[in-house]
Amino acid sequence: MFQSSSKVPDDVVLCPFCVSDKTREFKRVGDLRHHVKTKHPAEMEVAPKGLFSAKTCFFFSLNPLEYAKLHDVDKEISAEAQYARYPMAKWSTGRTPGIEERTSKWEQALSKPPQRPIKRKATDSLFL
Repeated sequence: MFQSSSKVPDDVVLCPFCVSDKTREFKRVGDLRHHVKTKHPAEMEVAPKGLFSAKTCFFFSLNPLEYAKLHDVDKEISAEAQYARYPMAKWSTGRTPGIEERTSKWEQALSKPPQRPIKRKATDSLFL
C-alpha cells in the first residue's frame, strides 16, 4: 500500500496550459514537453523554442526555491522566461498560491547564488 505524503518532490513542474481544477504535475521536464506537444499543440506552436527546457521550466515548478538548487535556471530575462511568466500568471488566477507569491519565490530563488557544488571534469587535474 502506498503511503500518502504531503511533501512535493523538489523538481515537480506543472502544465501552465491545463487551467481546469485539476493540476497536471510532471516529475520530468521531458514529460511536460511531451504532454504540451500532444495535448496543447496550438500553444506549443506559438511558444518560444526553449520554453520547455530545464532552465525555463523553473517558472513552472511547484517549488522554485528547491528547483533552483537542483537545476541551472534562466536567471536572465530571456524571451522564454518572459513568455513562461505569462501562462503562469493566467494559471495562478484564483489559485493558492497566487501570482504574487509565485513571483516573490521566483525573485528569491533567482537572487540566490547557485548552491550546487561545482562539477569537475574528468580531464581536470590538480597537478597541472
